[in-house]
Amino acid sequence: MKEIKMTSEKIATIERFDPTTLISGKLDWMPVSELRGPKSRTSAMITDKNGKNAIYQIALAKDINDIGDSLVNANIGYTGKSTNIFGRLYALKLNKHSASPYIKNTYDIKDVRIRVFFIADGDSLDTVEKYLHDGAEKKFGYRFAWKEASGGIDGTIMRIQDLIDRIESLDILKELSLYLDERAVDVFKSTWKQED
Repeated sequence: MKEIKMTSEKIATIERFDPTTLISGKLDWMPVSELRGPKSRTSAMITDKNGKNAIYQIALAKDINDIGDSLVNANIGYTGKSTNIFGRLYALKLNKHSASPYIKNTYDIKDVRIRVFFIADGDSLDTVEKYLHDGAEKKFGYRFAWKEASGGIDGTIMRIQDLIDRIESLDILKELSLYLDERAVDVFKSTWKQED
């Protein structure tokens, strides 16, 4: 058998796909008070140019310099996505966003800032959001700093834990423990031998 010698020129380089290349436009950090509704002239001009699909990040004004241009930073309070970005963000201004109760109870809204990253292809929103969440999880142990602000799993878990912490009855805690055991068995059975 003939030996094949490989040189560095013959070895193919496999490059990883960088989801941040899907970002097609950006709005820098702005106060919540500057947000306009989805039908305003300003919003329409921006979405006419960039589309309505976007990733948004929320942080405190005092942390903006530390965050800089980084998409993954310990001080980013919340990262979300929307196919109607100004509708979603205007809900924050109106206290109707899933993060609104947490922000309202924890910070002064005048200290909160938002930035937006437009994604030209709506199908890529999940990819970019997951990339940012996974990057933060890997670096800091959480997807974003304000877990309690999430309307999804992170926030639900925090709220459940807070409610459980209020329970002082051992009998009720035992009952909850039995329920969790039964639920875990049900989930295990329903996912047993399923392909990923």
